[in-house]
This record gives sequence, C-alpha cells and structure tokens, in this order.
Amino acid sequence: MIDMKSLSGAPIAMRNRGLETDDIVLRIIREKPGTTVHEIADYLGWTNGKVDGSINRLLKKGKVQVEHVIRRRALIKKVYPIEKKVRPSNVIEIPKEEIAANMWKDEVFLYSLSRSSVAISTTKFEEWEEKAFWKGTAVVEDENGKLLVKLPEKLSSFYRLENSEISLSTSEDFALVTVESTIVPVQLPPSYPSIPRLRKTQYLIMVEKIEQEDVVPPSSDVEFYDKYIVGEDVSIARVGSSISKTNNVIVQKKEKESSTTSQKVENPVLVVVK
Repeated sequence: MIDMKSLSGAPIAMRNRGLETDDIVLRIIREKPGTTVHEIADYLGWTNGKVDGSINRLLKKGKVQVEHVIRRRALIKKVYPIEKKVRPSNVIEIPKEEIAANMWKDEVFLYSLSRSSVAISTTKFEEWEEKAFWKGTAVVEDENGKLLVKLPEKLSSFYRLENSEISLSTSEDFALVTVESTIVPVQLPPSYPSIPRLRKTQYLIMVEKIEQEDVVPPSSDVEFYDKYIVGEDVSIARVGSSISKTNNVIVQKKEKESSTTSQKVENPVLVVVK
C-alpha cells in the first residue's frame, strides 16, 4: 500500500534541498563575484548542470546576474550577485587586508612593465623607473575596505581591459596587475547554459602480443658432417675392407684428414666404433 503521507512530503524535501543548494552557490558568488559555473562546480565537486540549475533559480529570485563571454574559444557563464556594483574595467580594486593600508596615500605611481603587466606603487621605484616603457600617476579612493585605483584611459585602452580578465598580486606597498586572457562578451539569455571545458588527451597503449617462436637453431659449437651432428649416435657403413659391415658409431668433430687414410667415404667423418 502506498504511503500518501510520504509522497506528500517528497516535494517539500526536494524543495528544501534546492534551497540549501542555492544558499551554498550564492555564498560562493558573493565571496568571488564573476566566478563561473565550471569553477563553482569544480570547487564543490558538483556537476555543471546542478550548479547551472541553482543559478537559474537564483536568477528568477533576482539574486544574481550573469554575463556570457567567449574565453579561449569556450563559452563561459560568469555570475555576479545582484547587489554587486559592476565597476568600469579601468578601476582596480585592492583589498586593504592584502596591503599595508597606512602606506597608501591619495596618489600612487603607475608603471607599464610589459605587454601584460602594470605595477601600482606607493613610492617611486628606481628599477621600474628605468624599466617601464610608460610611467604615470593615479588617484586612490577608499571605499568599504577596498582601495580603488582608476587607471588612465590611455593605459586601459592599451591593455584592452574592457575585454580582458586580470589577476592581482599584492605586497605591503605595491600591487601588480596582470592581464590573464581576452574575453568577448556575448548577448545570450541569462538562463542559457555554459559549455563545460573539454580536454583532449591522447594515450599511448602498449599492447603485448604472444607469438610462437621458430625452432632455435643449433649453437655455433655444433658441427654438421653431411647429415650428422657431433655427438649423435648413428649407423654408418664401414668401407675399405673385403667385407662390408655396418657399425654403430658416435660422430665426433672433424679432424685434419690424412692423405694416407685407407678410409674412403663420400663425406669423411671421424668415428669411434662401439
């Protein structure tokens, strides 16, 4: 008999599990705005589909917003909390807990060190002064535990920050901005799923094959005389006497033949009569 009470409770249990899943996903998104579906799934050990379903529920509740981009030829779905203010691409956020905040004043020095890196320093750095192919300054703003550094438009355009992902390395009195990869925004419905990254791996498989070997030929120290092998017990006819006889003999290694031998055989061999 079907227990109707257990059936009526099943949707509630599923709903509660869904709410718990959404809370976990939302917490990660708030801790790391701009994280992707794949990154969340990888961190939690879940499938992309489970995380994507949770994000779609959060979208309907108005708790997150998404952005689709092409990165390294793959469609990526980046997720932000709805309360997150999306800053201009040329504004660099530096968390105060990662630096010695008391060393940072209202202005910082900027050094363009390479095609993919910009240094932000609280003081002039002699090595960077010589090495940098562009130098300048920027104003620092303090906002909710973060320092905001707005890079000049010229620098932002050179590094194409509007279509790039960056990483930030910090020390007490400086920060290094590195352009990691280029992204291309794509206009798609928010609930459109992301495409998981695929990796192609080629394996070299060693195959063991068993085959029958040919008969091993005699070693080099075995000598043949006609059809006989040294050490073989054979019957051979004796010649050179008035009566033809047959004896059992053991074939031995051939020695230097004597020109005066009275033995006459077609293929001379040295034999020992038993």
